[in-house]
Amino acid sequence: MRTWIGAMLLVLAAGQASAQDCPAGSWRTAAPLPASRTEVAAASDGQAVYVVGGMTSDPATDLVTIFRYDPAADAWAPAGTLDSAVNHTGVAAIGTRLYVVGGYAGPGNAPSNRLRVLDLVSGALSEAAPMPTARGALAVAVLDGRIHALGGTTDRSVATHEVYDPASDSWRAAAPMRVPRHHLAAVVFGGTLYAFGGRDERTMLLDAAEVYDPASDSWADLAPLPTGRSGIGAAVAGGRIVVLGGEVAGTGGHTFAEAEAYDPATGTWNRLAPMPTARHGLGVAAVGDDIFAVSGGPQPGLTVSNVNEVLCGG
Repeated sequence: MRTWIGAMLLVLAAGQASAQDCPAGSWRTAAPLPASRTEVAAASDGQAVYVVGGMTSDPATDLVTIFRYDPAADAWAPAGTLDSAVNHTGVAAIGTRLYVVGGYAGPGNAPSNRLRVLDLVSGALSEAAPMPTARGALAVAVLDGRIHALGGTTDRSVATHEVYDPASDSWRAAAPMRVPRHHLAAVVFGGTLYAFGGRDERTMLLDAAEVYDPASDSWADLAPLPTGRSGIGAAVAGGRIVVLGGEVAGTGGHTFAEAEAYDPATGTWNRLAPMPTARHGLGVAAVGDDIFAVSGGPQPGLTVSNVNEVLCGG
């Protein structure tokens, strides 16, 4: 028993030292996701990272368990279970609830309008008011306690912007984005909603960047994403917005390791150290000043990984 406890303490100490020794702006490797997937979604409640959904070519892969990552322990554990698999979904954490929004479901990967809610305390899963427009490959972000669901695909790329209010369990329409797209990323910074990148029927390399003003219910263009790409993730940490990963298919197809940071105060972009593992369809979320890039496909198309890499903050 003493030997086992001593070994565990050494493992924990090594993990803590690794985190402490990671200089700001550099990358380190953390405990891998228990199941290799791609096209996942991730969110943070400020204490932990939650990874939801995904897809794989291996039918034995667990796609319904929602995993919780504890950065302090560098460990994963189940947080709950979906009643059916979904990929290209959106996920948002509000208080002690995790909201799973839309996505592609079923054997035909049909766009879904379901809104599932996981109670993070009890682990119970419930159903909330369905999203008005069924869609997958959308992006979601939380602004003033409400979930904004952006873009995605129905049978085409859409600029749809719908807002869910948990207090009334109801949806309303808001101003659509200026650029219809899917496989995009969205975040909230300083009470403002941002949308980046994505793809449409013409290109997988959209560099569109937009900002939404809730007071006027209107969108405006920003300086474009330096590297146009889709299948990306984004998070806010250290006073900036960081956009990670992506892919392009076809001749010369590849995945992106790019990490690019937008400073809302100056309206400018900066290049950061690239991810050690280029990926698309990854989950991205921040805890404190650290940004976690989890899972995703290391090559274009249906490839999978369980990688968990951390962009260290100051």
